[in-house]
Parts: sequence; structure tokens; C-alpha cells
Amino acid sequence: MIRKILLFSLIPFLCQCVTPKGGKEAATGASSAGEMVIQQIGREGSLTSNRDRAGWISIRNANKGTTQALFATLVAGSPDVAEADARHYLKEHPGNTDALEVLALSLALQQKYDLSAYYAEVLAQKTSASALVWNLRGLAISFRGESVAADLRRSQQLFQSAIDASPTEIAAALNLGHLQLEIGNAQGAAATFDLASSRCKQCVPALLGRGIALSRSGHPQEGAAALQAILSQEADHPFALYHLALVYKNGYNDKVSAAKSLRRLLATAPSSLKTLRQKASSALRVTEAETDPKQGSSKAADDSDAGIMTQLQQSETPEKQEPAKQEEQGE
Repeated sequence: MIRKILLFSLIPFLCQCVTPKGGKEAATGASSAGEMVIQQIGREGSLTSNRDRAGWISIRNANKGTTQALFATLVAGSPDVAEADARHYLKEHPGNTDALEVLALSLALQQKYDLSAYYAEVLAQKTSASALVWNLRGLAISFRGESVAADLRRSQQLFQSAIDASPTEIAAALNLGHLQLEIGNAQGAAATFDLASSRCKQCVPALLGRGIALSRSGHPQEGAAALQAILSQEADHPFALYHLALVYKNGYNDKVSAAKSLRRLLATAPSSLKTLRQKASSALRVTEAETDPKQGSSKAADDSDAGIMTQLQQSETPEKQEPAKQEEQGE
């Protein structure tokens, strides 16, 4: 039972990121490297891209028939098209390493992890084991249908290998941090997210993970600061608002601020985030129902807090929720 629960909980919380390797400046100009750093599986677009989808499509159209076009299609948020284009390119240019990289990445972005890892291995045979290969191997093992504790340990080792292989690897650090959170190593996760944050210049995914890890390991003040840093960039970031509400409630026993954050989330979060909205609504009901001013604060300040989760489960209606993979915890 524990193994199955852990496997299920991995799905919504793993950041599931892949990082296209550097050196693709020719595809989009000098600024492209920074814009293509992070790509999150299951969501459209690049987490750090300053271009919109139309911009990447324009780049693709201007470079048809080249590997630059393949990468532009990938970052534009069209992994299925990128997969088809990469396969077609490989028929005409067998063994091309750039096309193999796009193929492996596009498969991962479609959550076809085993196939992705297979092509990553093919790529490694033609070049060498790289951060990309280690990261995709880690993802494939993490999402096996029969993952066990040994697999999760192996995934951590692979993500760490990816981090060590390149000083610019960010995705593997995000993946490792969320995996550490899931196995209960919040302190280790905080350090990992801190590393990721330093590599991606305080990007939102790293700040979010750091905020959760710090609050979960008994540092609500630092956790709140990380989450507030996100809100200074994106005032209505739904996941930052939700976790900040938990920090206020569980870390500071500040129910007024917690309720304010939850109301803001419910007023601004898109309807597509159904599960998050349900959790926020339940948390708001619990918060408003608690009127005892002498209630003590908790050292932990996150979803894992047994007290609030018990209350949430008791107050939630038994509605069927969307699959967790529909709302990745990332952007």
C-alpha cells in the first residue's frame, strides 16, 4: 500500500522537467540559450521563454528543414509535432544527434518516458552520457508502473548525475528536489531547490519548490519569503497563493492572511485548475470555521501537515477530481 501511495503522489509533485542542451543559439539568435533553458513536461511552452508561441512558430517557419526548426517546434509547446518532425528528419539524416535529442525530449514531454529513455540511450551511444541522458533516465524510472523504493533511490542518483554533469542543468535539479520532497527529505529538497534557483536566476519553479521545502522543514519565514518572491513577479500565481496560505495558517496561525490568500486564489485561478481550486475552497472553509484564537502554531507549514490534511479530508465533498497530471505543480 505504501509503495502504491508513494507512486501516486509522485505524479502531481514531480516537476517533470527537461532541459534542452545549450549551444542552440543559432536557432534563435544570441538570446535563445537563456530562453530555452527549461521545458516542463505536460505544459506548453518553456518556463523561462520570453517569446510567445507565435514567436517560436515564426522561427520554425523561417528555418524549415533544419534542426533549428525542430527545437523551435519543441519550445513552442508542440511536442507531438516535434516528434513527427524529428522522426522524419532522422529518416533523411540517420543518427543526427540534434534530431535524436529533440525526439527524446518530445517523447518525454508527452509522458512517454520509456521511449524517451530509449532514444536518450541511443543518443548517449553516439555522443556520451550527458545531463540530458541522466535526467531522462531518472524520469523513466520515476514513472514506472511498478516503481519501488530502490527505483526511487536510483532516480535520485540519476538526477544528481545530471546535475553534476553540467553546471547549467536546471531541470534535473527541479526533478530531484520534488522527488526529495515526496520521500520526506524536505531539508535536502530545500538545498536542491536553492541550487536550482541559483542556476536559473530565481525562476518561479525553483522558488516554488524552495518555498514548499523550507516551510515543510520548519522554516516558515524563509518559505514565505520564497513564495512572496513569486507573487512579486506574478501577483496571482495560484500555487504560490495556495502554499503561502498554508504557511500563514500552519506556520503563523494567521488565519486572516491565510483566508485572504485563498480568496485571492479562488478569484483568479483558471477553472482548468479544478483540483487546486477544490483544495483551496476546502482549506478556506476550514480556516473560516476555526475561531479559537489560542490554537497553537505548527512547525511544519505545508500540505504534509497532518492536522490540516485531516481537516481538509473531512470537509471535502466526495467529488471526482481531475487526474493530477492535468495540473502540474510548476508554473
